Amino acid sequence: MASMARTLPRHTAGTTAASCEVCRTRKKRCDRQVPRCSYCRSSGSACVYRSPLVRGPRPGWQHECLVRALDAEEALRQLLSIENVRQEVAKRRGRSFGPRRSSSERASGDQKKIAERWKQRPLGSTWDEVLHFAQEQEQEQEQEQEQEQEQEQEQEQEQEQELPDEEETASADLDYVSTKDDRLPATLSHQRRAESLSIALPPPPSKQLLHRQGTEIIEDDDFW
Repeated sequence: MASMARTLPRHTAGTTAASCEVCRTRKKRCDRQVPRCSYCRSSGSACVYRSPLVRGPRPGWQHECLVRALDAEEALRQLLSIENVRQEVAKRRGRSFGPRRSSSERASGDQKKIAERWKQRPLGSTWDEVLHFAQEQEQEQEQEQEQEQEQEQEQEQEQEQELPDEEETASADLDYVSTKDDRLPATLSHQRRAESLSIALPPPPSKQLLHRQGTEIIEDDDFW
């Protein structure tokens, strides 16, 4: 054993700590020379050494963990910045933000627009830039709401313009009827007047009975 240990090449600056892959598979003694051992050089094989296994964490792992933590913090800040900015703008303006639209499709469309515009922003945006971005979004929503109100007002005005035409036609019909009544013949007007007078006449006497016998008219009170 001592003689075998003496024959093994020592690990020097021009050697490696492990044998090459060719010598390991063929179970040959490797002199571990870099870049090629003597056996691979004589046989013309490609001499490949394994990378040495190092125990413990790899170098620079603390820096990588720090970078990943900062990226996660930035992503979280971007997700929460829109809601925080809306609350901040509400405080400055002295009013609360309510739901702008009742339709879910419009709300989803606004969220998509905000997400697309937010992707164009740099990751290192300051709080003032984020606040300015939220104010721009609020102004756009107000402009859209004003446009919708203007459209509704225009529709109401069109409906109001249609109503007077109907009133004019109705008044014209009434005028025609009144003129037609004025042009009724005199006989019909006299007939209506006579009917009104007949309704106003007093009823006939109830306790008198006229009995005609021949040519004499007798008032019989005992009949009742």
